Amino acid sequence: MAFLNKIKILTPLHKKSFRFLYLSQFFNNSGMFLDYVALNALIVYKWHLGPTVLAIFSIAYAAPMILSPIFGSIVDRSPIKRLMLISTMVTALLTLTLAIVPNVVFLIIIIFLRAFSKVFYIPLENTAIQKIFSKEELIQANSLVQFLFQAFVVIGPILGALLLSFVHVRSVFIVTSLCYLFSFVTICFLSAEFNKIHKSESLLSLKTNYLELKEMVLLFIKQKKLFLGFFSLALTLFCYFLAESLLVLLAKDFGFTDKSFEYIFVMLGLGGIVGALTLGNRKSSTEPVKIILYGIILMGTTFIFSAGVCPILTNLKFLLFLLSWFFTGVGMSMVNIGYSVLIMKNVSSDMIGKASTLLLFSNGISVCFGPVLGAGLANLYNIYVPFVSAGFLMVIIFIIFRTILLVDKSI
Repeated sequence: MAFLNKIKILTPLHKKSFRFLYLSQFFNNSGMFLDYVALNALIVYKWHLGPTVLAIFSIAYAAPMILSPIFGSIVDRSPIKRLMLISTMVTALLTLTLAIVPNVVFLIIIIFLRAFSKVFYIPLENTAIQKIFSKEELIQANSLVQFLFQAFVVIGPILGALLLSFVHVRSVFIVTSLCYLFSFVTICFLSAEFNKIHKSESLLSLKTNYLELKEMVLLFIKQKKLFLGFFSLALTLFCYFLAESLLVLLAKDFGFTDKSFEYIFVMLGLGGIVGALTLGNRKSSTEPVKIILYGIILMGTTFIFSAGVCPILTNLKFLLFLLSWFFTGVGMSMVNIGYSVLIMKNVSSDMIGKASTLLLFSNGISVCFGPVLGAGLANLYNIYVPFVSAGFLMVIIFIIFRTILLVDKSI
């Protein structure tokens, strides 16, 4: 594996444990993005449902995230490998049932149940990465993870569109469940080191879970870097999900068809890849909070441009619309990598699960309430208003938190 050292972002792959973890992520991401394309195609283009149902779908997916801090405490006191195996297998089985779901009500119920199993994956992944790498290697490791994720933002829609050209949308869910099954098999090859239990307390001890969660929240309040990084990103996530659930409808209104709307996700993924490659080849001393803030301002300006400027253009508006989502992908990659590195550098290994799920909690709140506000704005005005509003709010968030950084030199 000596050749990996020549490309900085690839150096984490010389570690055997990470290679198995990375292969598992490969199959997991395959399933997740094929799944996303199939669900949107089923809801919008097959059942011809509108923004209200898309908002409910987002809420069903995110509601379990609200309980994620409790799950994070379980992650910190459980064998990583065993919990990843359980989570992945349950996800595979529930995904398979989507192939025979009769209507939108059952679809929402299955998505809700499946979200409980999937909510473990990110904190488990972060815990494993922190266990494998030193602080100096974290930017490269997280950039490589984000690179794979964003690569599937590109590959997923292309594969999804290809599959939808040959098979019924429900058949895609069978392929998706197989991807999760392959991920399960790969996790089996992780070393026994990932089955060690770090703490002996009962997993279901409410008192212990509460005390550990309280300790973690106090840590985020006391450490200014964690406080600024978390709250700037949490507010941005609310703005992002205010509009994101309506992206397929925005594409449809803009003139994209059920065979071409995937190109928007391709551009998002390409932007994410560029963001991951750029950060992965920078010095490891780059401040994570600044990475998060620069990602926020980039996302804010591209939201405004895509929905506020592109619709009034006559020439090249489709190209500029797609380019704006390319740079949104760059920004999203920056905030994801920035936050992962921030918590791994500033949070101890016995609290990394809870620190990861704290953002999932914020994510859940954002996805539950943001789409409701976005759907309300779309129904009251038009589909462009939620995106422009979200963009302006992100710009304001950047200005406020960047000013704090400039004023307080101790951060």
